[in-house]
Amino acid sequence: FDCSIPRMVLFALAHQRPDDPDPAMVAAIVIGAIIGIPLFLYLIGGFFVVQPRTQVVVLRWGRLVRPITEDGIAYVFPLGRRLHRVTSSVISIDLPKMMVVEASGSPIEVSGICSYRVADASRAVLGFADFNSHVAMLATACMKNVCSQYPYESQDPHKPCLRKETDQISRHLIRDLQELVNPAGIEVLQ
Repeated sequence: FDCSIPRMVLFALAHQRPDDPDPAMVAAIVIGAIIGIPLFLYLIGGFFVVQPRTQVVVLRWGRLVRPITEDGIAYVFPLGRRLHRVTSSVISIDLPKMMVVEASGSPIEVSGICSYRVADASRAVLGFADFNSHVAMLATACMKNVCSQYPYESQDPHKPCLRKETDQISRHLIRDLQELVNPAGIEVLQ
């Protein structure tokens, strides 16, 4: 600032007419506007919209503040705030074709589809850098493991085999994968 500004204020105070506004009041209004308008705009930036089927994990300085699961307008003071949006819709991934040695010792080619949803966004965001690729990797490994425990064909119609794709094998896949992805807050659907 130029040192002539205080001189101008003192001059205005000394040479004030009775019908002039109070210079101290004018200075307070100007300073209030200079500070208040940007502060108001900054505080309004704390509002955000949570879309349907979306969870928002709110972090402040890298620490969990709270997860927001209800859709609508929410407010969190913006200083140090970081928002992570996670869909709670069903996510389906296509598992690549791979060679597996089935229970009888023959190599077979298998592939599959895994459907899941994020049940706890806080654990998914804070526990893993990319929970989607984590689920895909574990689903592939789980499918290899489970397919190696069953034969491709079975002479007994009541014994589960990979060719018939019985419910027992599907439940086994879901159960094993759910145990693996549970720390990430993921719910395996099929």
